[in-house]
Amino acid sequence: MNLLLLFATQLDRENQLGDQFMSRTSIALSVTFLATVLVGSVQAQMGPPAPAPELKKLDFMAGDWSAEGTGSMGKVNELAVLGYDSDKKAYTYHAFDSVGEAANSTGTVDGDTWTWTADEHMGGMTMKGRYTMKVLSPTSYTMKYELSQDGSNWTTAMEGKATKK
Repeated sequence: MNLLLLFATQLDRENQLGDQFMSRTSIALSVTFLATVLVGSVQAQMGPPAPAPELKKLDFMAGDWSAEGTGSMGKVNELAVLGYDSDKKAYTYHAFDSVGEAANSTGTVDGDTWTWTADEHMGGMTMKGRYTMKVLSPTSYTMKYELSQDGSNWTTAMEGKATKK
């Protein structure tokens, strides 16, 4: 800050015609700099923002789960990351599985039922996908995965039950 003010003061003395302009510029720069420092200081004292309360609803999902059910894909392993997008006010589901598929869905929760939806790309077609979880306890839930070409008529592609290990 001192260097900035000293530089502006030296310019004022060298250019008599610009005295008024430089004084105003010096004041404006000083005020801007001080405001930036003060805002940064206040933000540093406040600390990071608290996690969105919606994230608490996902706590039970943390950990390793085993699922069994019916479907046409056979045995599949999956890594899923669930979260909450506070800008979109929606839950997020990002998953990668052992058959090379990736899923990016948005979801809602209504009581003990979670519903995730996404546009799925299969065989050159785009279909609607819907994954529904009904929580039975903190360590188990039932699940159903459905597909639809029009978003109205759904066909069950997989259903089963998951248990926390």
